[in-house]
Amino acid sequence: MNIRNLIIFSSIALSLLFCSCDGGSDIGEYKLKIKSEVADSDSVKVLVYDSDYNHLRTLNAGKLKNGTLTLSGEMQHQTIAMLDYGKKEPITFILEKCETEITIGKDNVIIWGGKANHEYLSKCKNIYTLDKQLKKIENDYRKALADSSLNSAKEKKLLQIHKTLSDSLQHTILHSINGNDEVGQLIKEKFFNRLDTTSLKQIK
Repeated sequence: MNIRNLIIFSSIALSLLFCSCDGGSDIGEYKLKIKSEVADSDSVKVLVYDSDYNHLRTLNAGKLKNGTLTLSGEMQHQTIAMLDYGKKEPITFILEKCETEITIGKDNVIIWGGKANHEYLSKCKNIYTLDKQLKKIENDYRKALADSSLNSAKEKKLLQIHKTLSDSLQHTILHSINGNDEVGQLIKEKFFNRLDTTSLKQIK
C-alpha cells in the first residue's frame, strides 16, 4: 500500500470516529469470502484503522487456496476496511456483521453482500450513470459546434439537458456525503473532485 492510500484511509477512519453513530454496537460475526482470478494474489490482509495507536492494523489475514479464501471473526460495529492483496491497489469496502463476497477479477472487482456495501455501490452506479450522460451531452455539443449544426434551438436544448444532469449529479454526490456515515465518507473520497464551488460550501 502506498503512502497516499494510507493517509486517505486514516483520514476517513478518523472522521468516522467523530461523525458516525454506533447504532449496531453489539458484538457480531463477519465472514469475508474472497475469490481471486489474479494469479499473483496468493495472500491477502484485511486492514482497519486502530484509533488507539493511530495506525492501520491487520484485522485478519490468510492465503488463497485454489483462488479462494474465507476470513471470519467478531466485530462490534461496521467499519471501513481495506483488502490488501499484493501488487494491485487495495480494495476499500465496508466490513459489516454479515457475509460479504469479494471477487477479484483481472479488470474489475465485484463486492456482494451487506446493506452498507449495497448502498455504496448503488450510489456509485447512479453517479457514474449521471456522469456518463453528462459527458455525452458535452460531446454532442462539441460535435455540433464542429460540424456547424449547432443552431440556437439545439444549443438551448443541449444546455438545458446539461444543467439538469449537472444539478442532479451535484445533488446526488452532496446528499450522499452529508449522510455522515461510512457510505458518505467513501463517496466523498471518490467523488469530491466532481463537486462545484456551490456544492462544496454545502458540505456539512
